[in-house]
Amino acid sequence: MKKFLAALLAVAALFTAVPLSGISAYALQNDEFVYELNGDNITLTHYKSSTAEELTVPSEIDGHPVTKFEGTVFSKTNKNLKRIIIPSTITFMSATHFKDCPTIEKITVDSENTRYFCDDNGILYEHDTYDASKTNLIYCPPKITKLT
Repeated sequence: MKKFLAALLAVAALFTAVPLSGISAYALQNDEFVYELNGDNITLTHYKSSTAEELTVPSEIDGHPVTKFEGTVFSKTNKNLKRIIIPSTITFMSATHFKDCPTIEKITVDSENTRYFCDDNGILYEHDTYDASKTNLIYCPPKITKLT
């Protein structure tokens, strides 16, 4: 029995001695979001409200800049969201983040965001990273059936 306990303690000691330095992100949450802290930057992974019609994405949380969206951050729970306002700090987002969001009518991007912008219709574009004279369509809200 003593040998078994000694072996068990040795294995436990090995697991507690293994450094976790390779893990750079961990899940946190506040009233609105589940997010990850990656170094000094925040990645939003889930918007928690199921009833809000308008969302202004924060430019920072607890003093850390919000720079990315991950997965289907806005899609899983909110079927009322009509308008999203994106801050200048966002450096990565894609159409996937708005997948299955049938109620979105307009996206607005802060004019100081150097990577993303929206037209007057609320359609989201990205400046092409390889050719500054080109832009890429990221997302067109499903409610837009006619351009003004």
